[in-house]
Amino acid sequence: MKTKKIGNNILFFEFKTQKDMALTFFRVQEFYESKNDNLLNKTFTVFDFIEESMDKNGYLDYFYFWSGFNVPGHIFKKWMDYDHGPNYFTHLEYKLLAEVIDNIDLNDKFYIIAAKKKDKMTFDHEMAHAFYYTDDTYKFQMDSVTYIIKTNHKHEYKKICKSLSKMGYNESVYDDEIQAYFSTEKKKDLEEDFKVDYDILRPYIFEYRAILKKSLDKLDIL
Repeated sequence: MKTKKIGNNILFFEFKTQKDMALTFFRVQEFYESKNDNLLNKTFTVFDFIEESMDKNGYLDYFYFWSGFNVPGHIFKKWMDYDHGPNYFTHLEYKLLAEVIDNIDLNDKFYIIAAKKKDKMTFDHEMAHAFYYTDDTYKFQMDSVTYIIKTNHKHEYKKICKSLSKMGYNESVYDDEIQAYFSTEKKKDLEEDFKVDYDILRPYIFEYRAILKKSLDKLDIL
């Protein structure tokens, strides 16, 4: 695990393997935005997570499904300070906690992201989340584009939300996920994953991408 501070308030964790990344982030990520009410904002053990996430046939795809992770600072602090009881954190979670405490002023607004090494598309996706949380102007611009889709293309917006639900996202993060996916994903993936009419949404997708690119260009990142 390699840690890089971006700007004053974004902490990027770069991993060599999917296994280490998922095992480090799965509990704090589900604490933040799980669709499962037994996990969202709850203290849960590793066994609890497996029991809640595994289907009746024993199938659990979580640990290879997500290519990146992101957590807002106020959620991370809440998870960190929650009364979990003794021996709650794993050795990988302790490393995560130590890096955050050593590199971030917890009194300031901050954001945490993770992606695998050389996975630029996922990195950009997670940076879109970070900007959405830390940059009010960026959030306003992205929400303005999403609002037009909501009002002028309701059918497309409903399809997107339905797809996000199936992917396991909580409704509270839909608009954040929309701007992150549609500013970074390839046309083929957007059409397959969200069942959208790309030609209808093309001008809005280009606008999402332009807003993200402008924010990324301001930073000396990689």
